[in-house]
Amino acid sequence: MDLEDEMMRLFGTAGMRGVTGVDMTPELFHRVARSAAAGILGGPGSALAVGRDTRPGAAMLAASAMAGAMEAGAGVRDAGVIPTPGLARYVVSAGLDGGLMVTGSHTPPDRIGLMVLRSDGSYIPDGTAERLEALLDGAPAGRDGPYGELVPAPEAVTGYRRWLLESVDLAAIRGRGFKVGVDAANGTAAGLVSGVLGAAWCRVSPVNDVCGPDPGRDPEPRATSLAELKRMVVDSGLDLGAAFDADADRVSFIDEKGGYASEDAVGALIGAYHLPERGGVIVTPVNSSGMAGHLAGSRGARLHHCRVGQPSIVEAVKARGAHFAYEESGKYYLTDLTLCSDGPLVCLKMLELLSASEEPLSEHLSRLPVYHQVKEKLRMGAGDLSRLMEEIGSRWEKWSPFPGAARDRTDGLKLTLEDGSWLLIRPSGTEPILRIYSDSRDGDRASGLVREGEAFVKDVMEGLGMEAEPERL
Repeated sequence: MDLEDEMMRLFGTAGMRGVTGVDMTPELFHRVARSAAAGILGGPGSALAVGRDTRPGAAMLAASAMAGAMEAGAGVRDAGVIPTPGLARYVVSAGLDGGLMVTGSHTPPDRIGLMVLRSDGSYIPDGTAERLEALLDGAPAGRDGPYGELVPAPEAVTGYRRWLLESVDLAAIRGRGFKVGVDAANGTAAGLVSGVLGAAWCRVSPVNDVCGPDPGRDPEPRATSLAELKRMVVDSGLDLGAAFDADADRVSFIDEKGGYASEDAVGALIGAYHLPERGGVIVTPVNSSGMAGHLAGSRGARLHHCRVGQPSIVEAVKARGAHFAYEESGKYYLTDLTLCSDGPLVCLKMLELLSASEEPLSEHLSRLPVYHQVKEKLRMGAGDLSRLMEEIGSRWEKWSPFPGAARDRTDGLKLTLEDGSWLLIRPSGTEPILRIYSDSRDGDRASGLVREGEAFVKDVMEGLGMEAEPERL
């Protein structure tokens, strides 16, 4: 399949995203919500939940989405400000037909999007998103009733809090009296996670913990954006730091020494804790490090690689009967509990894991093998990205800097060397960005792989008359 044909017009790997008020307008949200309610989430008489994050424009766009769903005849329950996994949980527990989440997740505050959830709390798959886009093209200008009703749903958040505490060994966590730093990016986890940890008898030190439009830091919880949390953990002698994005489907951890726990290392720890004692199935995208293979080998589990993004992961989880899944972006799926990546739940599970021994997080991490990942990105116009990927794809098979390397087009273009090291070139599904990633047990080799990838991409760009400077993630 041609790479450009794979890129959908509105929906990427996590719903639709764009600049608030420019790409993402009230008119668009009204149309999409109306079409989703009418065509894929049950039609007139169905019941949907709508939630939102705290960024500018979220309330306005959520109101438009609710109006569109009600115009289609769906009853709407307004969950207000709520984490995406919290909305997913409410859809399941209340027996609803689906949900609509207005959020920009980890993207800058001026960007926003819409996620469509099915009745099991999972994201709609790519095929359903394509159907929804087709419905938009033929959507009527209006509808002559009957219209759905709107009711507030404060029970969505309170029920989610209760479920989180019921889903872990609360007595074990309470017995340790953990001291935890929380950076909620002033998003949907603000106040909620601190309150849940307090109920687990943890002493909480919060930062960016008030719901508001300014995240107080780069909204993506990565090693480079959590300097304040790192300092607080060390200076206050905390056991753990946990950081979230705006809709709390991601979580990142800081150990008691102020070290950033890589997403793949966290995946290995949580996965090993959550998988059956032997066996099981793990799902992870093509951009996860060799740590996924280490996890599978250590537990005698089967490993399946899939495309990047929640829809592809959930479909692979269902198809393979997976027990655990994770993404290198800090999303972890405890599939026997939920089909949505859930930052607050994984935070509690990490504390449960730590409560099972007297060892701090750094000791658990020290026993894992080290995989070095280098991540670069090139930001460009959407049209340029499509054109670039088409040209890269046409030259891919003839580019051979590593004899014997296996080629994989599961998602983007991936070279896997004989020693397991790999290079991946793929377009982002949420932003006009080309990502160049590498992974190796050898740090120098990982850096060299990315340099080879950059040189290849820049050579293609020069031939197309394009320019872009790489950014280190």
